[in-house]
Amino acid sequence: MDKKNKILELRDGGMSYREIGEVLDMPVGTVKTICARSRMELPLTSTCKQCGKQTISIRGKKTKQFCDDKCRMAWWNANRHLVNIKTNYMFTCKHCGKEFTSQTHKNRKYCSQACYLEGRYGSER
Repeated sequence: MDKKNKILELRDGGMSYREIGEVLDMPVGTVKTICARSRMELPLTSTCKQCGKQTISIRGKKTKQFCDDKCRMAWWNANRHLVNIKTNYMFTCKHCGKEFTSQTHKNRKYCSQACYLEGRYGSER
């Protein structure tokens, strides 16, 4: 058994870095480095929120929540209530006078595309 495997085996057995260093006659820093690098080699896995399939993430990047775009869109479409909508803007349509709300644009003038076209270009279309 090589030293790396022996260090990992002792560490899994509950020994501290210092104890492993004393047993194998190695510096504590070397033992810590070997343990840290061996953890880096392990893939980061998680499960897809939609289908439960295992996903593998890239170390140093955000952990994947979904296995692909299809699952991501299906989950968000089914869980729209979880989206944090912070503001609702109230407007009165310039063309028809109807009151409407917008959650994204704070400078809207028309309630729909039909009202926009009618108000902007009139009946000359």
